[in-house]
Amino acid sequence: MSVDEDYHSRLLRGRMLRDHSRYEDALEYFNQAIGVRPDSVEAFVEKALCEVQLGNTREAKASIDQAISIDPEHGMAYAVKALVLLELDRPRDGCVMAKKAVSIDAANPTFHRILGQSYFRMEKLDRAEASLREALSIDPDDETAANLLTALLRRQNRMDENRDHMDRLLESNPENAFTHFNAGYSALQSTEYKKAEEHFRESLRLDPNFDEARKGLLQSFRARSTFYSLFLRYCFLMQRLSGGARWGLIIGLLLAVRVGRSLLEKVHPSLAIALVAVYMIFVFWGFLVGGISNLIVLSDRNARYALKKVDVLEGFIVGGFFFSGLLFAACAMLFSLPVFLPLALGFSASTIPLSMCFNNDSKAGVWLFAALGSATVLAGLVTGVGNSVAVEPTILSPLLSFLLFGCMISTWLSGVKALHR
Repeated sequence: MSVDEDYHSRLLRGRMLRDHSRYEDALEYFNQAIGVRPDSVEAFVEKALCEVQLGNTREAKASIDQAISIDPEHGMAYAVKALVLLELDRPRDGCVMAKKAVSIDAANPTFHRILGQSYFRMEKLDRAEASLREALSIDPDDETAANLLTALLRRQNRMDENRDHMDRLLESNPENAFTHFNAGYSALQSTEYKKAEEHFRESLRLDPNFDEARKGLLQSFRARSTFYSLFLRYCFLMQRLSGGARWGLIIGLLLAVRVGRSLLEKVHPSLAIALVAVYMIFVFWGFLVGGISNLIVLSDRNARYALKKVDVLEGFIVGGFFFSGLLFAACAMLFSLPVFLPLALGFSASTIPLSMCFNNDSKAGVWLFAALGSATVLAGLVTGVGNSVAVEPTILSPLLSFLLFGCMISTWLSGVKALHR
């Protein structure tokens, strides 16, 4: 076998394995192809695609940079680099790469689709729609572009258009796992939770390794809870609002709570405290909802099988501590015993950092948030028990006050990629 035949056979075999989602096996063949021909742009591009699928984004970036260094005018290399940068949460840089790919070959629908995907991640929805429609005008059968367009229409709450596009996609290819996944989220937004569950189940039947579909199915199970369904509606509402409108809503709620607290204090101090507590739960609900809803899903003997071990653990710790905090708060209001309020504060506040210990790929972040949450619970216990024997009980000890402040700060730390990703 000649060198060319050896190279092409390995490249072809790798592509066949990649098409069947056997990425590790495919990667081995692409490395062999590179060994035969070290200047192969195609092999480096294929290698990068496999590494993206395996979650090895740093290695994927090195591979695609090597491809571009070999041929600086290879459009697909720039398009794949855009995808790699999207995985690295760098949509602006990804958009630059996608534009470069389009400038090299404006007739390639894949390049327009990736550009639309980049704009979508940047929340430039009008530009994203234009790019996706351009991709579909070149290739009307591009199901990925069509699915992205339906997701964009859903994001803009253009549900009638979304439904029309989704029906056509399902009719043309009912065996596409991503289409059923997309249809599931459309059903969730339309509060058709049973229909959403059916689509997510079908998506998983077609692709049992599609973890996002499993998460979608879990969302549909969680939506059986009234509280979680309200939270979902709030999330979909916030998605539709511009950045300025979101801040306007948040500031408006804050002002309303301040006015309401002043009025309720005149009626009864406990009512004012309850209002502030409800507002704080609302503010931090995004951190708490996963653990709380997982605890609720555990009570369903069928739905619980959609939970992974880490989800179960999150449910017991975050959900369990949250409801324990509520129980202690109720006892504090009913019995006016100084032991209960520090316990309520310690257990409730600890759930914020503890919620960031799960599904977090940063080991440093897991240790930091776990230590902060554990210390807050312990400080609440020590302060509460100390109150039971103290001559002058205190709601907040200096240590508990410091840790409660740390729990609030942890919400900002969640945006630091080195600690939470």
